[in-house]
Formats: sequence, C-alpha cells, structure tokens
Amino acid sequence: MAYCRAARRLRGRWVHRPYRLHIELKELAQEQSILPATQPSKAQGKHEAFAAEVIGRMDGPVLRLAERRRLLAAARGVGIRRFDANLIIAAVQHQRKSIAPPPGDSVVPAPRQSFPLGALTLVLVIEAAVAWGAWAVFFG
Repeated sequence: MAYCRAARRLRGRWVHRPYRLHIELKELAQEQSILPATQPSKAQGKHEAFAAEVIGRMDGPVLRLAERRRLLAAARGVGIRRFDANLIIAAVQHQRKSIAPPPGDSVVPAPRQSFPLGALTLVLVIEAAVAWGAWAVFFG
C-alpha cells in the first residue's frame, strides 16, 4: 500500500515531466520489494486444468458462445477471475488457430452462388411490356 501511495505522489509531482517521472518510479520500484499476489503453484494448476477444459469444449477452431458462458461459470466456481478466464480462452483459441486448416480449406463449405433466374425473367417481362406499350403509343 505504501508503494501505491508513493507512486501517486510522484505522478502528481512530475505530471508534466514524464522522463523524470519514469526515473523516479523506477527508483521507487527498486527500493520497495513487491510481493506476488498469489502463489503460482496452486494458481498454475487450476489455470492449466481450465485450459484443458477449454480445449475439450472447442468445436474445431471455434468456441460456441454457449460453451464460452459455461466455461466462464465453471472458472468462477474454481476461483479463476473472469479476466483470467477470458485470457486463457483467447490464448487457447490463438493456439488452435495455428492448427486450423488454411483459408482455402474451410471447415464450413462456401454457399453456392446461383444466378437468380426468376428475377431475370421478371425484369425481361417488364421490359418487354414497356417496349410494347411504347411501340403501341408511337406507332399504333
């Protein structure tokens, strides 16, 4: 808590001189010993287990929204913060993206592009009626 208070004071004092603020904050950080917030061994185990669960629930390179919501609820139950859970999900998706097929070999086939023959027929009929009407007015 003392570090945060001292850092706030320095930011207020050197607000218009960022170079000097950087130097002062660096010296302050070297003077103070900052302890880690959590024990890495316990946290790392539950984070790795959550990442394995994310991999298990992915559908290829895709994570469905319903599955994402279930994963976030499960993470909260295990004690993983929402931010950390989203970060783990993003990391797993990024890793799976490199495994995904290349863009030409899509998992979902592209829809066939068919020419709308009905619309073309309708346009031709209307054009023919307009041409026939114009012919009847001018030559009939």
